[in-house]
Amino acid sequence: MRIFNLGLWAVVLASLGTPALMGCSSNDDRGGQESVGTLNLNLTGTSSSGNHYRLRSAVFQVNGPDDVTLFSENDVNASTIRQTLAVGNYIVELADGWSLEREHAGTFEPVNAALTSANPAGFAITDQGVTGVVFQFKAGDDVIELGHGVLELAIAVEDEGCQAGDALCGSTCTSLSSDPNNCGACGVSCAAGQICSAGACSSNIFSESFTQGQGSPDQCSSWNAFRSSIGTGPFSSITFRGSQDMVGQTCTGPDAQSLCDALRDGTAFSTFCNGTPWDVGDCGGVELTTSGAICNCNSGSTIRPCIGGAEWGGINDNTCFGQSQTIEVLCQ
Repeated sequence: MRIFNLGLWAVVLASLGTPALMGCSSNDDRGGQESVGTLNLNLTGTSSSGNHYRLRSAVFQVNGPDDVTLFSENDVNASTIRQTLAVGNYIVELADGWSLEREHAGTFEPVNAALTSANPAGFAITDQGVTGVVFQFKAGDDVIELGHGVLELAIAVEDEGCQAGDALCGSTCTSLSSDPNNCGACGVSCAAGQICSAGACSSNIFSESFTQGQGSPDQCSSWNAFRSSIGTGPFSSITFRGSQDMVGQTCTGPDAQSLCDALRDGTAFSTFCNGTPWDVGDCGGVELTTSGAICNCNSGSTIRPCIGGAEWGGINDNTCFGQSQTIEVLCQ
């Protein structure tokens, strides 16, 4: 679930004389001293996934001690609407005809949306006080809340249609951690020959999916291609991780260079790095393990995709009978 706040808000202020109104009001001549508040409505917001939304063609009818109509289209580029109101109880209604837009590739595109919360909604302006009201919309698979608050209108988006860890880029759910066309954020593409891992584009990385109980000939080809592409560095770290543990284990310093060199050349190498044993050796092909022994069935983290059977390894798993998962090795 991803939530972001637009902060559509109204700060209640004390003021004297006649306030300047931005909508149409039935109480233009206040005369004398009166406690009033300022309604400030933000019309744009950005989600944690990078999606930017704005409300268009919005007409807010405010009724109470002051009767005011507020329009989003008085300035289509405005991010806020400000309105001064007298202290008291109000209702606000969003008139039909509004639309919600989402930014994609530098332009705003309309999205199908429906208002799902109570409309009109009640609120109160108090002298030097803070009030909150919420409007909720559903736009495709996104749930959006527009609320009035410091009066505070906030916007929140829950990407209900995307599985946990995915983001909605345009109209497609994708993983920002692994999609090379949306790497780390929507619209960020990796260069040819690079892959996206943990939200960053990289060349010196192996990343393949393995299926429980099945051999891995295609993954073996990818593993050998990765090893051949490692190059000479310099490398300051090597990371071994996967869908079972995306943090994984990382070796840093001179041992990282030696481990990457051993993987590239297919030579045996063992070290104890950052509190973990690391080994490169042969097991029907080049194996990397942090479980303490080459070509063994044990629990830990191992990759040996060229072994010729289903004992290709695993991350934080039984290395001969691992469940289906993705395994990654990254030299940096």
